[in-house]
Amino acid sequence: MIVGSRLEASSTESLIGRGQSDAIYRALFNSIDQVVCIFEVIFEVIFDQDERPIDYRFLEANPAFEKEAELKAPVGTTAREMLPDLDVSWNEIYGQVARTGKPTRFEKYSPSMDRWFDVYAFRSGAAEQHRVALLFDNITARKRREFNAEFLDEISLDMARLEPEKQILAVVAKKFMEHLKLSRLSLIEIGDSLDDAKVFFELHRDEGALAFDARRRLFSAFMTAATLKQLASGQIVAVGDVQNDRRTASFSQAYKDFDVGALIFVPFLGDKGVAFVLVANHSGAYAWRGDEIDVMKRFAGRLWQRLEQLRYARALDELTAESERQKRLYEAILSSTPDMQFIFDLDYRFLYANDALLKTFGLSSLDDLLGKRLSEAGYEPSLAKVREREFDTVIATGAPLRSQEPFTSPEGQRIYDYIMVPVLGEHGEVEAIAGTTRDITELKQHELALLEADRRKNQFMAVLSHELRNPLAPIKNSIFVLGQPGIAPEQAEHAREVLERQVDQLTRLVDDLLDATRVEHDKIQLQKKNLELNELVVHTVEDYRALFDARGVGLEVVRASEPVWVSGDWNRLAQIVGNLLQNAAKFTPSGGLTTVSVQSDTAIDQAFIEVVDTGLGMSAETLAHIFQPFMQADASLDHSAGGLGLGLALVKDLVHLHDGSVSATSAGIGKGARFQVRLPLKLSLATPPPPEAASYDARRHRKVLIIEDNPDVASMLQMVLEHKGHDVVLAHDGPQGIAIARHFKPDVVLCDIGLPGMDGYTVAQTMQADPELKSLLLVALSGYAMPSDIEQARQAGFDHHIAKPVNLDQLTQFIDEAPARH
Repeated sequence: MIVGSRLEASSTESLIGRGQSDAIYRALFNSIDQVVCIFEVIFEVIFDQDERPIDYRFLEANPAFEKEAELKAPVGTTAREMLPDLDVSWNEIYGQVARTGKPTRFEKYSPSMDRWFDVYAFRSGAAEQHRVALLFDNITARKRREFNAEFLDEISLDMARLEPEKQILAVVAKKFMEHLKLSRLSLIEIGDSLDDAKVFFELHRDEGALAFDARRRLFSAFMTAATLKQLASGQIVAVGDVQNDRRTASFSQAYKDFDVGALIFVPFLGDKGVAFVLVANHSGAYAWRGDEIDVMKRFAGRLWQRLEQLRYARALDELTAESERQKRLYEAILSSTPDMQFIFDLDYRFLYANDALLKTFGLSSLDDLLGKRLSEAGYEPSLAKVREREFDTVIATGAPLRSQEPFTSPEGQRIYDYIMVPVLGEHGEVEAIAGTTRDITELKQHELALLEADRRKNQFMAVLSHELRNPLAPIKNSIFVLGQPGIAPEQAEHAREVLERQVDQLTRLVDDLLDATRVEHDKIQLQKKNLELNELVVHTVEDYRALFDARGVGLEVVRASEPVWVSGDWNRLAQIVGNLLQNAAKFTPSGGLTTVSVQSDTAIDQAFIEVVDTGLGMSAETLAHIFQPFMQADASLDHSAGGLGLGLALVKDLVHLHDGSVSATSAGIGKGARFQVRLPLKLSLATPPPPEAASYDARRHRKVLIIEDNPDVASMLQMVLEHKGHDVVLAHDGPQGIAIARHFKPDVVLCDIGLPGMDGYTVAQTMQADPELKSLLLVALSGYAMPSDIEQARQAGFDHHIAKPVNLDQLTQFIDEAPARH
């Protein structure tokens, strides 16, 4: 029963049954706030054997009933007349009570009235009167609260079991709209202010559309400033008629565009103000009920909290995934580095060690090391104490500590560089000690090698200065002697021989330097062909025999019993043998012997050249570095012999270019040395016919134009060529040379590359483009003698390239071969 003057059904029935006076009953009937009515049910039996009730007529009704049912003067009329849409189930209930006399109590909803009632029905009067008395209680508010609670429980379960956000919104928003019979529902996330609003979900009843987007909305375009302030404070704003409500009337067109007649704004306050607003609409005017506002408020709070929970969970998942990714990344980096990484706690126990450190301890798993101290992990106890004292220093100072230490590991004696750093907590306290240990053994060895290389370079520079200055004194003296009047012929001849020897020495020094540079920059290009090694060695030995004779050193050749064929560059292989012979001549005293032999071993397809001397020999230390650039034996042994220390380094590099190897052995100081060159052996080949001699008339003189900006070089070369009978003209720059060539019409042009202004390449290109000069022989003279320089000269139009200092025999051959144009 409802609140007010309550009359229990049993009491009422007893009162009526006892036949109290009509006045008392009437007073009571009219005064109670509970609804009481007595009506008579009239049956209209139309071919119905079951006599089913079809309507009922009101006999009596108190004022409370008329007010609650919103019925005017119901007495004397039937329910069907007053409520044409009344549910017929009411007839069945009341008819049953009238026929049986058995009272009943029930709760029932009346759609036509949109109310819930708690009803007690009992028969009044004789059975044949078909009268029924009712006690009514309007329980609509309670039922709505119950339904709302059940609804909130249901969608709470939906929100708990569903994810992600879109699925939750699609399900619960639709249920929410159906529960409240809304025409539109919008969910809006608020940024810094209500004018920084993003509609992230919207549902339309008529369109049946779910919208997940990020459209911006300005709340100030839909309500007054006062209403906006009210909403910003967290108050709910409910408008039943947007066209006439003063808060929204001035914005009626905006609402009309959205087909909104009534709406409600339900804000949810976060830490920084309004975080979320639920907006519910009806297309027409609507009076919002308190229970609807309450359920919206509860729904909005639960929904936003669940969405935030999912967002936080997703952010946490993303953060966790990123943390795990970073962890895997760091572990991969730390595991792949050869450096040993570690972390210790404040009790000197391992918290972490990477794979490199585990390997050092002979362990395969971090679990075997965690929680152990260094001494427990197999670290030498005395060194473990040193490390722990260093840990104490880092903990006490909060500063990094770095040091180096030799260490004996399973791989032998090593040198380690290590650094320890404090791991600081939130308040700056030391929580752990992390660090890195790096094996710097190879780095130290490299540093020592660099120091040794620098020492050899400095020694080389000193030797180079000495070797370049040594020929200058006899050259200057010879020039002085040749310039004296009345010099004897034999004195002049001796001076000329000294000049020739010293110039040859300087040429060899420059050639060695150039070859060393070519090898370093991979610029040597071999001109390989099949050649017989006995022939090459015999030929080269004969070239150097005079050197050995002058030093009083014997020189012998031991040929292989059969031809030994290899594929190689004749000039470079001859250079290999020549450098070995020069080395033997320098370090073998007078009376000694140098033997050069050629051998082959078909079983391993190898050819051998050995140069064995009875000279001063080498120490083991010298042997270890003998093929390195700038390497010299002890100064006391070779100071007088001269040389730059490049000859044997060139031997090694040239042999390697031939896919071979070279080695040196010595029994010690004073016991001589043996050098062995190994080359890939070729199959036996027939001796190729000797090349045909070039046919030219050496007696015929040529017209030669020399273009050279160095006057000394130009005049001396002119003197040499005129002595050989050629007609020579000089030019000192490119334009002058081209002009002279056009009227002089030379047979040969000798052109320096490094001319001022117009260089030699441009001169050659200009002459090649001139029909009158195109047929003359162009010879480049240059100190640039790399293969790339020679190729550039060829592309510019030069027929030949001669490196400075000029080889006069080669130059004479080129000039003599040139056809005469006159």
